[in-house]
Amino acid sequence: MALNCPTCGVPIAASDTFCSACGARVSRGGRVPPPPLPPPGWPGPGGYSGAGPGAPPSRSTSAIIAAISVAVVVFLAAVVGAYLVFVRGDGAVEAEVAAPPTTSYGSPTTLTTSLTTSTSAPASATTVVVGGAGGAASAAEALSEQLPEGWITKLVEDGRKSKTFWAGPVNSEWATVYVVTLIQGTGWAVTDSSPFQGGSDVPSVDAEQARYVVEDFLRAVQEDRPDDAHALTIEPFSLDGASAAYSNGDFLSFAIDGIEPVGDGTFWVLTTEEWRNGADRWRYRVVPTESGWRIQDLEHR
Repeated sequence: MALNCPTCGVPIAASDTFCSACGARVSRGGRVPPPPLPPPGWPGPGGYSGAGPGAPPSRSTSAIIAAISVAVVVFLAAVVGAYLVFVRGDGAVEAEVAAPPTTSYGSPTTLTTSLTTSTSAPASATTVVVGGAGGAASAAEALSEQLPEGWITKLVEDGRKSKTFWAGPVNSEWATVYVVTLIQGTGWAVTDSSPFQGGSDVPSVDAEQARYVVEDFLRAVQEDRPDDAHALTIEPFSLDGASAAYSNGDFLSFAIDGIEPVGDGTFWVLTTEEWRNGADRWRYRVVPTESGWRIQDLEHR
């Protein structure tokens, strides 16, 4: 007996198990059995369980992710705790931030930090302290503490750390040679004295003051201190540009050659000055004023 395939309608024999046209299974009763049900979890009608491709993870997957997250948090907490314990055990580190930053018109941000470590601060570099315990602030001050009353001095060697003076009573002869030294960490102090062997006459106090004024003037010019030099002059020399000038390193050295009294209570102080372009010999007229001895005139000699 001929039958038709219930699926595609093509004639089939009653003994056929499958349709020769569409391949559908044919039952002995001549009907195509329904397709089998899909396996559990497979997407499709009647078989969707929400766990197929593109579907949200199942409850078992979410549980695994949650467990991993908890483990990571616990590990990080352990690391942070160990770090804090180590730092606070080796040296206390504390920081306090009083307020977050604000705009320029708000209250200022306050940050207070306290840091204490076991490392000690490096030792400071050794410096020369002038006028410290047991020393004087200048060579002249150190010498004045040793001089007999009424004696005057003459600077004969002017070094940066050692100076030599002749000393003696007025209108007599030089009597003693003093050496004044800058001692590191203390200051200036007299380090040696010996009897003077030359026998040169000691000038009067006024002549010595005239000498000092010229020496101070020449040092100010040599060290490019024109204001200090000009302050030691009066007219007519103060009107000359040479009374306040820069040497710019061209003034190499000078020497006081002598002091000549004029007879009216003033003095000519004779000098030899070594400049980069050669040596010059000058004499400075020094006179007493209400402000002290000042240079009134300058002449080439």
